[in-house]
Amino acid sequence: MNDENIDKLITDEVLRIRIGKIFNEPKKSKWERIFSHPLSIVIVGFLLTGIIGTGLSYYINSNQLKGQEIKARKENGILAINKISEMMYQRYTAAALLASSLKRNSAVEELKERKKMYDDAYFRWNTNILIIELTVRGLTSDTVYSKIEGKIEHCLKDHFSNIDQYLTDGYDARLEKRTWQYDSTFAKNELQDCLNCSYTIINYLWIRANLYDNQKYESLQVIKDAENDLDKRCPCKEVNNEVD
Repeated sequence: MNDENIDKLITDEVLRIRIGKIFNEPKKSKWERIFSHPLSIVIVGFLLTGIIGTGLSYYINSNQLKGQEIKARKENGILAINKISEMMYQRYTAAALLASSLKRNSAVEELKERKKMYDDAYFRWNTNILIIELTVRGLTSDTVYSKIEGKIEHCLKDHFSNIDQYLTDGYDARLEKRTWQYDSTFAKNELQDCLNCSYTIINYLWIRANLYDNQKYESLQVIKDAENDLDKRCPCKEVNNEVD
């Protein structure tokens, strides 16, 4: 056998081996062929990057929007509290000035001027009391009548009403030249109760507004302490619900 025949036999044998491998190899499915392609890794990586990037971007944007919402709510809350505080302290200050005039038995002109100042504060308070209570409900995120509203409507309002009735009686007595004795203890105590209630209510609202959406234990404890202070310094009169 010459060299040419040997080379031909080797070539034919190699060819048969290669053909056998092709037919004996298990056939790959379409998906196996697709995912085994080098470009598949690039495409999948691109898709995952897009999905993860979109999700991360949405998460960041959502947190930013939530942060902006919380910030806006706090700022609006502080503005509302400032307005409520202004009306409370205007009424208290006007009452204290009128009480001072009555106590000193001042000139009628001063008495009338301070009574007008008091009436203006009284009018602003009573025409805005419902708005105040609804604003308070929004600040505390309550959907129904809340404890703090009760403090304003019953506790603080009762003390203001007591001093209002007392000062009005004294003013009328002065103008009508009737005998009327100024009770320093009563006036001082009622005015102090008005001041204490006003302060603790504003303090409680300020804390609730600034701790909005903060559920940490320390924050919840601060609110609880403010509520306890509210009950202590702004007590309501006991109501007798017994039926005779």
